[in-house]
Amino acid sequence: MRIAIDRQHVGRRERPADRGAQSPQGWSEVWATGVLALAIEEELVRRGHQVLPICSGTYAERHAWVNGCAVDLYIACHFNAGIGDRSAEHGLVFHWPGSEGGAAFARSVAAACQVVTPWGVRSIAADPGPWDNVRAC
Repeated sequence: MRIAIDRQHVGRRERPADRGAQSPQGWSEVWATGVLALAIEEELVRRGHQVLPICSGTYAERHAWVNGCAVDLYIACHFNAGIGDRSAEHGLVFHWPGSEGGAAFARSVAAACQVVTPWGVRSIAADPGPWDNVRAC
């Protein structure tokens, strides 16, 4: 399987100082997505998958690149759900609407994340409206 892993907030030419969310403990989203993306990549490679890391370009450029690479799965790494707003503490794992395999994968990722986070993690279908430059594989 060909899997693209996108480290969000890294390498954005239009916003080079963007470090993403900042945790109360002092780490940046850029740092956290780097740790997460590397761990995911190492495990996927160990399992025999081809991984395409992404860490530069605008989000539209990244989506266009992924759409042209015939990937089977696109993972965009973020760490910002709930930071600064205790009422919103939760994690979200999005999947493409109508994709049964994507929904099952998202549920699996959410369950794995739940093991290491102090708040709820759930999976939901992405609203394609805001993501109109990404298409289903």
